[in-house]
Amino acid sequence: MAIQKIIAASVNEGLRIIRDQLGSDAMIIKTVKRNNKVELFVDSPKEIESAIQAVNEQAEGSDSAIQEEYQQAKLKMLSSLGDLPEQELKPQVENYQIDSHLNQLSSSGSLVQQSRQSYRQSYSAQAEKSFDSILGSIKSAGSSNEKTVSSILEKLRLDEGICAELRSCRRLDELIAKLATRISEQEKPALGIKAFVGPAGGGKTTTMLKLITRQVMQLGPESCAIINCDRYRSGAKEQLVRMGELLDVQVMNTSSKFNLNQAIAKVAHRGLVVIDMPGLGFTDPLLHGELFKLSSSNYSIDRYLVLPAYLQKTDMERALKVHGKRASVIFTHLDDCTSLGVALSFLIKNSLKLAYISDGPHIPKDLSRGVGIDLIRRAIALADSSLTRAMNTSAPEVAKTPISDFTNGGSQRKVSSAMVMDV
Repeated sequence: MAIQKIIAASVNEGLRIIRDQLGSDAMIIKTVKRNNKVELFVDSPKEIESAIQAVNEQAEGSDSAIQEEYQQAKLKMLSSLGDLPEQELKPQVENYQIDSHLNQLSSSGSLVQQSRQSYRQSYSAQAEKSFDSILGSIKSAGSSNEKTVSSILEKLRLDEGICAELRSCRRLDELIAKLATRISEQEKPALGIKAFVGPAGGGKTTTMLKLITRQVMQLGPESCAIINCDRYRSGAKEQLVRMGELLDVQVMNTSSKFNLNQAIAKVAHRGLVVIDMPGLGFTDPLLHGELFKLSSSNYSIDRYLVLPAYLQKTDMERALKVHGKRASVIFTHLDDCTSLGVALSFLIKNSLKLAYISDGPHIPKDLSRGVGIDLIRRAIALADSSLTRAMNTSAPEVAKTPISDFTNGGSQRKVSSAMVMDV
């Protein structure tokens, strides 16, 4: 693939150049800020599409071989029962070398019939013996599969009540499908007013910037705005101001003279407004006052509860109780996890919607749409490393789904662009 370098004065100008020259499906591999300029390394997805088409054609070509193998197996089974016509029976009796025998007996039709009947009885007995052997292998494999599912359930460290419901599963795919039905997903894209809440250090600001960057890439900087309510963390204001300048997105900081309602009133007409809430301790008296600003607002504000996926069960439950039980969940720090059983159990027991998952610091690359079956595959791959390949994944990025189009209602199945900023 040929990588092109685009140099522009800003990210937005670079994006416009890329759209004009290479089209909206161009993939941005990396961005570098150097000498007051932005360098964007871009690749066209045409070669990727042709490679995928070649793989599909190869898969179609293998269908005929599979079909032929199936037909041969079917003929062999029917011949053991004596139900095949004479012309279809001939190829199946080569091992018994009866062709020459039948030719020698061709002068007597009755002898030929008796020979054929004798052969069929012998072949049927051997087929019955082979069939019993096959059944024994299937039963043995089934028993082994049950043990595998049982061991996976034990390693997943799910809540005991959930494990009890899943013990009836006999196959791994059955386990994944049944568990996936218990996880709710965010159906609509992130539009409206969204407040990012959660404990300190959970990745609220970084996750918010990933989402807002995706919005800028899709619909432009005029479609969104950032409101900062974090007046306690050192450097919080400066970080958002820097990103706002880089993306040409309006950033407003609330204060005692400029409250949340006044800030929202200025940008409520925009498609996506994100609010960065402070990360305060559960026992901090200031926390309830900050959350009250959301519940008492004149505007409808949805909450994203941002939680590191490695938190213990009690910490997740406490965060949910403090920050609101109707919040959608964003799991972060998946790349730091050794188990996802607690996270899965937390979603299922509290009937929460999974919005997004984040597994790295890059903006916006390391943000994926929250898909229940993908999170389950990640959990299984972490629980048993021997199944990582079976989950159709690689070790660094287990079951990672490409970021879907979060901003246009889902009409586009996949966003090809991937801009990486190290911040």
